[in-house]
Amino acid sequence: MGSVYYILSIVIVISFITLVTFSCIFYIFYLDKNSGHIGLYERSQFLFILGAISNYLSSIFNIVNGIIIENIGCKEFNKYSYLLVPTFTLSRLYAVSMILRIYRQGLLNLLRSGEVSKEYLFKRLSLCRTACLISCYLFLTLTLFTIANVLIDYSTCDSIFWPFFASYSIETFLFFYMSWEAYKVNIHPTIVIEYLFYALSWGTSSFTPTIDERWVLQIPLRNCVLLVLAAYSMHEHYKLIRPPLPLEISLRHVFSIEELYYDFKYFLMKLNNEDYIEWCEVYCELTRADFVKYFKPFKDRYSQSIGLDSVIQRDIDESNYDELKIRLEDRLQNPVHIYFNSEQFLMFKKLYYVNFN
Repeated sequence: MGSVYYILSIVIVISFITLVTFSCIFYIFYLDKNSGHIGLYERSQFLFILGAISNYLSSIFNIVNGIIIENIGCKEFNKYSYLLVPTFTLSRLYAVSMILRIYRQGLLNLLRSGEVSKEYLFKRLSLCRTACLISCYLFLTLTLFTIANVLIDYSTCDSIFWPFFASYSIETFLFFYMSWEAYKVNIHPTIVIEYLFYALSWGTSSFTPTIDERWVLQIPLRNCVLLVLAAYSMHEHYKLIRPPLPLEISLRHVFSIEELYYDFKYFLMKLNNEDYIEWCEVYCELTRADFVKYFKPFKDRYSQSIGLDSVIQRDIDESNYDELKIRLEDRLQNPVHIYFNSEQFLMFKKLYYVNFN
């Protein structure tokens, strides 16, 4: 009867982690299809899915190894220590995928703050470079694992976990470090909490004394919790974050993004140039009227305006809206150029895309 319960528990665990893993993956595809998915872009849909698959396969191999050790014992398992390689490799692949997500967000933040160029960003985030970083980490950890296999006698259950414990310790430190880096560069707060949780759960993964419980139950369920946390964190990111500013911002973006417009107008007020402010307000109202193709309120507002530039006044009176738009765009190029090169705009870019309210 005991063996029946044991088999049933394994079937339930495998069914549960399969359901959770593929539900999370399908949900990410759903977000990608039905939203602007800035949260997906920030945190990399590719790295999330790579991490989810490696997480799932790692859980399966953990269960298989747990079943084998339960049946033959730790001393006999020494002959089959090569079976630890897939589990070890997949766990490291999951960890490095999660670490690279923070690396990606840090680079995107540097771009938004104007500290790096697009070319630098694309080079650093290219698929080839990402694959190289992952491969280097896996090669390094597998080399250490091979050395451990030579030096360690897996005659006791505790000795089996020394290579894993060493890797978990290093990755726990990296998760704490990445969480701190995310906090420093003003990345969305859910990512900070997510990586703190990663660090705590990753660092306590080898404390259960019973080996079959650890591999068959604890680690697969822990991996599921981490995956659900990552998906939920991405969901919150998607809900709360604004779309990022375009990589190349022009005059039309200033008058199509509300927060950017008000920051620009505030900048003009600090310059104390009334012509700039007047052109800005007229162009803003003209843009709204042109969008709905209804100019009567615009003309009524400015046709009898006192102190308005005579050339602008003439264009309004004669309904030369296309010429007026071109004229105002030419006049606004200089103040916009000054604004784009100001410290105020750099600060706006750095803080704009996260909305905590």
